[in-house]
Amino acid sequence: MEPRNILVIHLGQLGDVVLGIPALDALRSAYPDARITALTGTPADQIVRMAGLADDVVGLDRVALRDGPKLKSISEILRLARSMRARRFDAVVDIHAFYESGLLAIVTGARMRVGPRRENRSLPRAYTVTAPYDLDLHIADRYLAVAAAAGAPARVLECRIEPPTDARAKIDGRWREIGLASATVVGLNPGAGFESKRWPEERWLALGHALIAGGVSVAVFAGPEERGLGERLASEIGGGAVGLERLSLGELAASFERCHVVVSNDTGPSHISAAVGTPTLVLMAGNDGPSKFAVRGDRHTLIYGESILAISIDDVRTAIGRMLESSSSAVPSPL
Repeated sequence: MEPRNILVIHLGQLGDVVLGIPALDALRSAYPDARITALTGTPADQIVRMAGLADDVVGLDRVALRDGPKLKSISEILRLARSMRARRFDAVVDIHAFYESGLLAIVTGARMRVGPRRENRSLPRAYTVTAPYDLDLHIADRYLAVAAAAGAPARVLECRIEPPTDARAKIDGRWREIGLASATVVGLNPGAGFESKRWPEERWLALGHALIAGGVSVAVFAGPEERGLGERLASEIGGGAVGLERLSLGELAASFERCHVVVSNDTGPSHISAAVGTPTLVLMAGNDGPSKFAVRGDRHTLIYGESILAISIDDVRTAIGRMLESSSSAVPSPL
């Protein structure tokens, strides 16, 4: 009998959750009449809402659980377990799989529990059906293997999200206010969680200067971890460059959607940009071929270097020029 009440668990990082959208799409397509609840970490729950594939989305603040007062964290975990069990799921699909998500799958009491066999990361015995976790595959394909094990074959490979209507309206107003509404805009995302993934600030500045000199408008984005970086770099670039910070993920998605090209380090926002359909240029360290975690799609470009420092400004400018020229909504590239 087909499941009618499905819990999909994905407790991966922001980019992981974006790359899990095709697996969620496969489940939605295979079980169109089922109620699907998605459990994911915050703020990635906003991504699942923008995908529009789940009937309900539950956000879990894993950082607060890890770093907060222990008694409060234990109380929250018990509350979550009781809440999930009370929903009487008949199937659980644990897309990313950690020890804790495997335990939660058991606690739900679901008769069908599907998850990957991740060595030293998951609890295979927590699942009634397991899927291979092939490290040679792109991470999105590993997630699709879990969906397939749950009876949901792949339908799409690219990840797509739609920014919320209110976020689009807010960003449209902001775009008009700062004079970008009719401009050709290249978005720059210079932040990253690891130093090895950060293209040097002086190169972002040089790139911004070159774009402004060529008549292209520049928007510099920064998340909570890099607060002040976007506004500071935009100020140093000058020429009307704008720093955009303190955005919700919906507003960030709507802003990326308004750009003609987004240039980003290899980090979560690059996946959001690609998922709204904006041509995205990702700067990646390593010469081993396409990353197993890279954005997908013909509209996007990946530039590799032996290290992030090996990627030159000229290579990035050339790639942006090609991408602007191929964008039907942009003026011919001046680069």
